[in-house]
Amino acid sequence: MKTLLSIPLVILCFAMLTAGNCPQNTGTGDDDSAAGTPSETPPQSALSIEFSDLSFSHTYGTTECPTPVGTVTITNSTADEATFTASADSGLIYLDQTMGTLAAGESVTIQVTFNCGDCPANGLTSVITVNVDNGTKTNSRTGNVVGTFSNCP
Repeated sequence: MKTLLSIPLVILCFAMLTAGNCPQNTGTGDDDSAAGTPSETPPQSALSIEFSDLSFSHTYGTTECPTPVGTVTITNSTADEATFTASADSGLIYLDQTMGTLAAGESVTIQVTFNCGDCPANGLTSVITVNVDNGTKTNSRTGNVVGTFSNCP
């Protein structure tokens, strides 16, 4: 064991990496998980932002309008109040909430909807940007809304 402790950390990490065990941080945004703990899935952020599948198909004249697309869920797992903002870069995408406050331990689910104001024959790609901050921790994520269309006039 004495020899192992004298090996530089880089070499030790390389040896662990080749065996698939090198500790790494695979999370996004601010994260309170145990640093250096290998895991199968990325660690959960204390201020998490999760996107459902935001892809949809719309058939002009057949599909209901507005068209439900998916959701964004924001969770505040900290002990402090947090604020959030959400926006879409296309006027064709509607978010039922664009800002708010989350108490400690609270979550909010934002509904994402296609407004049906246009039928873009070449499809639609829109970026949703979400930010959450509690004064100490922050997290920002983007998600792509991708729509395909048929029977456009």
